[in-house]
Amino acid sequence: MIVFDHIGKTAGTTLKFILRNSFGIYHCDVKHAKTNPFTSDELAFARKVFPDIKCISGHALVNPVENIKDDDCFFITVLREPVIRCISNYQDDCLRRAYTGDLKEWLSDKKTQNLQVKQIAGQENLAKAKELMDEFSFVGLTERFDESMKLLKLISPYPLNINYKKKIVASDNKIKNEILNNKEKYELVKNHNLLDIELYRYVKEELFPARLEERKRELEDIAPPVNMYKNELTLNYQASIFYNKFIYNSLVKVLKKSK
Repeated sequence: MIVFDHIGKTAGTTLKFILRNSFGIYHCDVKHAKTNPFTSDELAFARKVFPDIKCISGHALVNPVENIKDDDCFFITVLREPVIRCISNYQDDCLRRAYTGDLKEWLSDKKTQNLQVKQIAGQENLAKAKELMDEFSFVGLTERFDESMKLLKLISPYPLNINYKKKIVASDNKIKNEILNNKEKYELVKNHNLLDIELYRYVKEELFPARLEERKRELEDIAPPVNMYKNELTLNYQASIFYNKFIYNSLVKVLKKSK
């Protein structure tokens, strides 16, 4: 079973499109469990709802290696350059969630700092996050997304259609560009994400290149993905959305009411 630990603003929604499009009703979006972190207890219920479940994904998969105690897991995630990721997160909160505070105020909330380390390790523990990265079957990079998807297709336990439709692309990068061009604000973001910066460095310079090198010859035969979908009306994608929203979500509500 593929377990996709979805870290915000890392092109994870685009990867989720690939998973939905590949697995249809065999893909479980854990957000409908309304529980964070998602654990083995929630997985046990999801297995009853999804026939022959092949994949689970979502932001609630915090520290999945320890919280999902299942021998049948293929852990995957994607990391992004931390300063850019954090700025994109702030911009997204301003544009889509109507956040009105300034950057300094936003960064004062611990939830905005070192998100990638905390998502992987469940806490601000760099050493633990690096150790757990080695246990993930796949770790991709946003900046090398197409190359990452080729590797994922090659090693995936199930066939993947890695062609994709880009999701949640910012309509206006004015906020991000203003911060990037402001040395003081850039350094402020950087200083609040030092653990993420080191984790990303480790993956970018050591783990990811090593895994590419291991499968170098095989990767040459994998065609790169194509951003080809003009709409979302693929049968598997729509089936996944419907089954998660109207079947899984409804049954979760019934279960919670019965408790």
